[in-house]
Amino acid sequence: MRSISGFVALLLLAATPCIALVPTSDANDSSFLENWMQNLMPVLKTSKLSDLCLPGTHDTMTYDLSTTVSDDANDLPPQVSWWLHELKDFAGMAAFVRQLSKTQGLNITEQLNAGIRFIDFRVVYTSPPNESSTAQHDWYCLHLVQSRQPALVYLKAIRDWMVAHPNEIVYMWVSRHGSTCNTTYPDTPPQAMTDFYNNITSMFSGMLFDRSLQSWNESVVGDLVATNQRLVLWASDYYQFTGSTVGAGARFSMDGCTIDNQLGPKDHRGGLSHLTVAVPDLVDELKDARARVANDTTYNYMYLRSLAGSPPHEQMLESVLIHFLPFIDKSKNEATCAAGYNIPNMTSWCPAYLQASSQLTNYYMAQIGLETAIQYDLGLPNAIYLDAVDRGGLVRTGTELFPEPGTGGNPPPSTHKTTGYAYVDTVLYYNVREACKSAAANDAACDSLLALLASRRKMNPYQRWDNPAAGRLSTFPPLPLPLSSR
Repeated sequence: MRSISGFVALLLLAATPCIALVPTSDANDSSFLENWMQNLMPVLKTSKLSDLCLPGTHDTMTYDLSTTVSDDANDLPPQVSWWLHELKDFAGMAAFVRQLSKTQGLNITEQLNAGIRFIDFRVVYTSPPNESSTAQHDWYCLHLVQSRQPALVYLKAIRDWMVAHPNEIVYMWVSRHGSTCNTTYPDTPPQAMTDFYNNITSMFSGMLFDRSLQSWNESVVGDLVATNQRLVLWASDYYQFTGSTVGAGARFSMDGCTIDNQLGPKDHRGGLSHLTVAVPDLVDELKDARARVANDTTYNYMYLRSLAGSPPHEQMLESVLIHFLPFIDKSKNEATCAAGYNIPNMTSWCPAYLQASSQLTNYYMAQIGLETAIQYDLGLPNAIYLDAVDRGGLVRTGTELFPEPGTGGNPPPSTHKTTGYAYVDTVLYYNVREACKSAAANDAACDSLLALLASRRKMNPYQRWDNPAAGRLSTFPPLPLPLSSR
């Protein structure tokens, strides 16, 4: 039986002229994903947030990285990151690190317009790019190298977008490196953390989810839109950021410790060098996803699944040698790098950019996992985050990087340079199908929206091809459940 809050949401939405109660879009509507919650409201308005899967991006802000390694950078000892920060871009080192750190090609507004609703917002307290560590500090986004602009600049872009899209709900997780719990900022002054959190709550005043009024696992989509509680915030190092567990500001964020952040089995995270194991493991996880969601949400935890991948360690080492010492055994180094991926007949291409490896991960892990969930009615988590999200809500599976065509370590020739898979539309199809299983569902709206989303998915379907030089194969790895291209 539907909750009373869900019934109230139905009445509120019925009286709100800006939200259509019948689908009005067509498959070619370029703005459909920009307003997808509004467009799917006839079906999703009485759904709990915890019943949905939100499409997200991993390392969301890396589209605008500088060429300065941040002080207190992730994955580096503090002394090493300090030293690299002081060197700035000496001998092109930081520019090289940047190409190994960038996972996204679209800016934050373009990502939101493409349907992204989970933001992986990673920040660090550091001095500005190209300035000494003794300079005045501020909060910057990061992935080893820091962003060009302070974090508040990007937060304002998110706020402005949400003001212009009053029927869309967004999740945002603030962390240093995707760390889910405490002590992720051991060298940062506590007051700086609290001030930054207060800046966030002030900037988004009037649109933050208030957990003192309701729990996330019971909140209903229509209720949150009607009351304008549309930014759902999680913070790692929650106690330091919020300043207390019961303070007035603390109610506007949830503890990052309540994110069940799944990266895949530890022995093959990312999967690229272990695809024959990683793909079946992902499918097995999706078979159990509904049970995991049910268990997590009982305790007000949010199940998040990464479909991003780290390249094999050979890629980092050999890329350094190829970039800085191209006159020494370049062909041998390229072959060693390629061999680390364990993809048959990929023998000489070394993806020199992280985004190039990310698009290879999308070709295998992302589209296979998502398409298997749709074709075999498996479950999905509460949110997914991955790399190389393209316009139209696609994940790029082809070889050409964006938005800078011609970069990316000279990938082999391909007739699928810009090919992508319908990531966001696939997640939306899943959400509508799940909501329409309810006895209270609007059958006419369900039929119309499922047909619409199926048509949109067909425009960028699951597809694989044979270009072994670029690591793309049509029959590798063997699939645990056969897939058809639709």
